[in-house]
Formats: sequence, C-alpha cells, structure tokens
Amino acid sequence: MPNFGFNPTQVDNIVAYLTSLDGGSAGTQPVVTFDPASPTDQATIDVRFSGTPPKEVSVIPSMMMGGQSMAARKIELKPSPSDPHVFTGTLVFSMGGPWTIELEYDGTTMDVPLNVGS
Repeated sequence: MPNFGFNPTQVDNIVAYLTSLDGGSAGTQPVVTFDPASPTDQATIDVRFSGTPPKEVSVIPSMMMGGQSMAARKIELKPSPSDPHVFTGTLVFSMGGPWTIELEYDGTTMDVPLNVGS
C-alpha cells in the first residue's frame, strides 16, 4: 500500500469514517450518509440507528482554520416520518475543504469527516 503521508489526525478521521459505514465493529454505532456524498454547498445528512432509536440527535459541523476549529451552529436532526430509526437534516457549508461533523445522541458523540468541494 502506498504511503499517502497522512498525519495521525487524518488517519483517525479515515478510520472513524470507514468504521461508521457499517455501524462499527460491534454494529452499535449509527450509520451516517450524506446526499450528495461529495457536497459543494449543502447536503442532507441521514443517521440510521439500530435497536432503540435515541430521543434527540444533533450535529455540529466544524472546520479547522489556522489551527482553530470554526464551528457552525448546532442542528437538531428530525426523525423520519417513515422510519423512527433514521434522523435527517440539512447541512449548509460556507466554504469547501475538510469538515468534521460532530454527531451527538443520548450523551454519545461521534466525529464524522466530510470533504466539501468548492
């Protein structure tokens, strides 16, 4: 495998993202998807939970700029009317680049990396 020169934070983000695709090694983490998968200015986020769905789900999009995290406002996700295990919302991005979507549900947090095009 080639060495892509990723720093430790980037490696952690890649591992977290890949693990989240199937619900984690124990299948207990929610599965997060974005539509479109490579957004430019906005995206719909869907979070699917197995088992009993949480009461509240929110996300905080943030981006590293000049060594500081610049966070957008907290967004409360709404349960899908057709499936109570799926929560959805719309994310709006002010610029392209690497973003981190901090997912929070029932006292648990999970970071999901997302690359936003310009």
